[in-house]
Amino acid sequence: MDLNDDDWFFLRFNPTVPPLLNMRNSVLQTDVYRWWKSLQSESSKANYTDVVDILFSLFPDEEHYSDAGPDRCRTCAVVGNSGNLLASHYGQLIDSHDFVIRINKGPTKGFEKDVGSKTTHRILYPESAVDVDNSTHLVLLPFKIEDMRWLISVFTTRHITNTYIRVRPSVNADRDKVMIIHPVFIKYVYESWLQKHGKYPSTGFITLIFALHICDQVNVFGFGAKSDGHWHHYFDAILTHFSRGVHLSNFNLSLTAENMVPFTKWRYPYITGLFTFSILFLFMFFQNAVIYNFLKTSVDSTKGGLCACDNCVMDLNDDDWFFLRFNPTVPPLLNMRNSVLQTDVYRWWKMWWTHCVLSSPMRNTTQTLVQIAIEPVGNSGNLLPSHEKDVGSKTTHRILYPESAVDVDNSTHLVLLPFKIEDMRWLISVFTTRHIGSSDDRVKIAQSPFRLEQPGASERLT
Repeated sequence: MDLNDDDWFFLRFNPTVPPLLNMRNSVLQTDVYRWWKSLQSESSKANYTDVVDILFSLFPDEEHYSDAGPDRCRTCAVVGNSGNLLASHYGQLIDSHDFVIRINKGPTKGFEKDVGSKTTHRILYPESAVDVDNSTHLVLLPFKIEDMRWLISVFTTRHITNTYIRVRPSVNADRDKVMIIHPVFIKYVYESWLQKHGKYPSTGFITLIFALHICDQVNVFGFGAKSDGHWHHYFDAILTHFSRGVHLSNFNLSLTAENMVPFTKWRYPYITGLFTFSILFLFMFFQNAVIYNFLKTSVDSTKGGLCACDNCVMDLNDDDWFFLRFNPTVPPLLNMRNSVLQTDVYRWWKMWWTHCVLSSPMRNTTQTLVQIAIEPVGNSGNLLPSHEKDVGSKTTHRILYPESAVDVDNSTHLVLLPFKIEDMRWLISVFTTRHIGSSDDRVKIAQSPFRLEQPGASERLT
């Protein structure tokens, strides 16, 4: 799959934006500084430059993760805190990644079977701080200068105990493994990825984009609601109801569903993307994933070629969400040998159109949908051949029903989707008497909708 500069992903992904702060890149443009200062109010009048000087007298002043290239394949797991991790048994899979990035307070002790035990990076801010062991990078996400001052205090005087709420004056962490997310990176995520929706990005969202910038393959675990629709941290004793707050989480979902599908491999409850800085899961905090696409493409974003991740495609085991639903024994197409319907199937199929589609108050909506379906614009499933640059010119199969019928050429399989027996009778009529003009008084069907040239057209009827 060619990923051109015009593609949605590369219009947003900018590898030149530094994800981590150091002395060499610490100078902030005026617009960045003003935006960042506006995120959260603070009483401190500390000077940003002075604080940065102290920071990098205490912590490593390095340009981290600048080794991207076609020979590197760094696998990363971003682990959220959703209750859908419970009973997932993903612990071993999570721990198999090179980097395991956790967010805020999500614990591992007592949940190892589902969330794993390995943590290489923990993204946090003062109000969500927890102890980390000596094998873990403490990655500060600073929403204000006071957050940087708190980090200094934690390793020195321990005098800061309050921001806008009470915070921990100290945490256990290895000073040599401390990192700080760059303020310009937060603004970049907000403007480029979220298109300025909400006030500022959530910690989880920033973590996902951070992973895209430092990893070659990103697998995302533990985001979204549980399968029953409830929002719940896996470590909470009671269900938690979250509001959208300053982050406008619903926008993240729509952004993902509409634009990221071509670049992602979705699995419940995590998502696998196969880019060099692999692909995002703006699928954040909302609903359970469904499988949209299995894309087996690895791309080196620096050179446009295949990356070293030639084994990036995850195994899909029988226990997976997908295989609980996928049944290869169900025939997708009708023929004489499989045409006998079980009673329950026949009754369900017969009642669907009459009782579900044409029943009030759906009737007017259905008529509107039918009108839209036969128009050559605003339709994806039955789009008429046009705009080749955007949608291509090749069609091997066109799936339609009477109310959405269009002409197809001799290289195309016409695939009827019958919602009722009348649809089958209409198909027979199209190739014989052409007498069916309406399958129901309430729904108009296009007259003689096909101009199929002979020979061979009927042989491609499916």
